[in-house]
Amino acid sequence: MKKCKNWLLPIFTCLVVLCAALLPQRLSELRDRALLGAVHTEELTDNRLPARPLSLAERIELLSLWSSKPENFTVVTQELSPKMTPEEMPALQTQVWEELKSLVEAGVLSEEMLPEDLSILSGERTSVRLSEDLRGTTVLHLKVVDKWKGPDLSIILDADTGYAIALRVFFPISVPLSATATDIGKAFMDRLGIENQVQTPGADHAVILLPETKVLYDIDLDYSDGEGGYCFLTIQPDDPPSPAADNLAETYDAAG
Repeated sequence: MKKCKNWLLPIFTCLVVLCAALLPQRLSELRDRALLGAVHTEELTDNRLPARPLSLAERIELLSLWSSKPENFTVVTQELSPKMTPEEMPALQTQVWEELKSLVEAGVLSEEMLPEDLSILSGERTSVRLSEDLRGTTVLHLKVVDKWKGPDLSIILDADTGYAIALRVFFPISVPLSATATDIGKAFMDRLGIENQVQTPGADHAVILLPETKVLYDIDLDYSDGEGGYCFLTIQPDDPPSPAADNLAETYDAAG
């Protein structure tokens, strides 16, 4: 009898747990059959969640949207510098150097435009997510400023692929330049593997359209001030931005 009493509490506890697990489902089935004549099931999904990974063109589109309407985005930023992230900098320096060499091979930059020392590389990692549908992307905003010899460089890399998706380079007068803004813009977009069309051709200014997302790129080239020149490849905002909204321009200005 004493042994039976010892087993009563564990058995009772198991029955309570079992009922708690099964009874709600059973009651729901009985209610469905009474009201609908069959058990009602519904797939659990969040319609706001992206159904597939975003293409590079779509990630660039998010940056265009963020540039014009930052209030619609959640943004997380991490500083990247030898002081704040010393363990990451060697890999980042290698990544940036490989990408710059690739841009030279594609005809976007010339060897003379490249910085000699990437130990002064710094910037930030920025993740943006659109509140409306939870689409998001991450980019690296990096800059190199050589005060004595080389050019000032500001580059935005897509974190997923490592590709440069926006660029500003300031170079000295001694750098020879033969390509037009159209040539540089086409070479830049073609290497990304994104469909593109020249909207406005020109020697010192061109506009290129990405038909998949309707995003526009500006390519500006100048070599006329007698001291040096610049080459800008920038993403146009989705709409004209408010004074406080031009995030990409702020990044470039800080790099300059």
